[in-house]
Amino acid sequence: MSFAVTKWPTPDDIERYRQELGVPTDAIVRDIARLIAIAHMVDQGQLNEDWVLTGGMALRLRGSPRFTMRDTDTSSRTGEPDRHVVRNALTLSSDELEVTPADPTEWKPGRKLFSAQPIEFPAIFQGQ
Repeated sequence: MSFAVTKWPTPDDIERYRQELGVPTDAIVRDIARLIAIAHMVDQGQLNEDWVLTGGMALRLRGSPRFTMRDTDTSSRTGEPDRHVVRNALTLSSDELEVTPADPTEWKPGRKLFSAQPIEFPAIFQGQ
């Protein structure tokens, strides 16, 4: 990961978020991992003027009070992105978090979209 996270949440932080927000721990950890993956995609130049973040995550990053999302939507004005490019954009490794998407041949097909699933994300910062 070439960008730096200056302060990872501690297990106590995650527990406090769980209590204050009434959101399950796994959803909080998933969303933290998702935010780091988005920052990684921006840092790698993958999210740009042609391939943008949309949906609930985009709303959250623009100030919406909504915290937990089921997915991270993107849209491309240059056609469907190459699935291997998407996989590489989502893959990251640091001392605190590993994000590893499955091979694109395993992703769920859609009509005009695809879902990059499953994605494994061991969250070392979670303390488990």
